[in-house]
Amino acid sequence: TWTGRLLSLVKSGGKMTLAVDGPCGQPLRIDDFQRVVLVAGGIGVTPCASIYSFLKGRHDVSASLLWCVRENDLAHAFVRHFARNSVKGVGESNVKIFFTQGAGNASYGAAALSTSDGPVLSEEVQAHSSRPNLRAEIASAMGEFDGDQVLVFVCGPEALAADARNIAKELNAHFHQETFFL
Repeated sequence: TWTGRLLSLVKSGGKMTLAVDGPCGQPLRIDDFQRVVLVAGGIGVTPCASIYSFLKGRHDVSASLLWCVRENDLAHAFVRHFARNSVKGVGESNVKIFFTQGAGNASYGAAALSTSDGPVLSEEVQAHSSRPNLRAEIASAMGEFDGDQVLVFVCGPEALAADARNIAKELNAHFHQETFFL
């Protein structure tokens, strides 16, 4: 990859001139939608959590966050964020966390979803110890909105993104994908 070659050059002590430009392309226009379905895999929750927080302060857009995560530690890193942004009843927004590593183990993930003030789970923040039925979850999150009013935003592994893309297309929803390259 380009970043891999750059890292090799830096490690070898090579000299370079670097010009950084961006962002490039069209900005994401959340204002064009009434419902945003955020689909995250692993650390792909980073932009999704930020967008979710932003939308929580809005009354004209609602959001659902569907997060597939393997590790309790990663979920724990975001638990305070969800606790701060969990305001019941605002815009009918919600967070569903799917602990895929402990699928079938009802207690897996419970330790990650608590703070010194107690558990974060509520009507708005739910945990599941299973892989999601992504089609059913996205369709449910869309609610009564027509596809042209809905944005499905995904950041995560390519297989998850491909599934979300196909589902969004099938449901006539708009689709946007963010990608992390390391």
